Amino acid sequence: EEYEKNLLTMDLVRREFGGTSVTEAQVREYFEKHKDEFLYAVKLGQIVLPSYEAAKTTLEEIRAGADFVKLAKERSLTRYEDPDDPRVITDYLPRGMIADYAIEETIYAMDRGEVSDVIPYLQGAYLIVKLIDRRKMKASADFEQHRSGIHNYLLSKKYQDFLKMYVDSLKNEYEIKIDLSPLSL
Repeated sequence: EEYEKNLLTMDLVRREFGGTSVTEAQVREYFEKHKDEFLYAVKLGQIVLPSYEAAKTTLEEIRAGADFVKLAKERSLTRYEDPDDPRVITDYLPRGMIADYAIEETIYAMDRGEVSDVIPYLQGAYLIVKLIDRRKMKASADFEQHRSGIHNYLLSKKYQDFLKMYVDSLKNEYEIKIDLSPLSL
């Protein structure tokens, strides 16, 4: 039954969203609007956390004056990869090399020393970043190098906007009841 529901849901979304596309002009417009960002690379402090609650608590501590790097070394999931070098400070990362363009938009809008809000990250984790430095790395930006990444980001953004609008319209049209009883012990 669950599999059938998922297939029907996917088919409905495909029918409703299927005609949506991103034009070459939209990709070019995004690139031109953000062109200067593609000339720079950023160095970040990063804390990857397993839950929104852990991320929110950590962010509150940082905003209250706690040391970002100390908390990163103690709490970031990256410490499990290599406890001797938990990689809480990145190398310089050029635009297009970070997890996705939505996260990059947040980072490239930040000022040096600024700490982000909690950012949803990969596989249910959450990210807090601090912009350590921004350095110019290139004299010019290459549209072709970033075309497919921008296209995918814009299509994903349209999809997310569509889903939110579509779900909101269904909520307005139908009464929705959430039964949490199967979750209780």
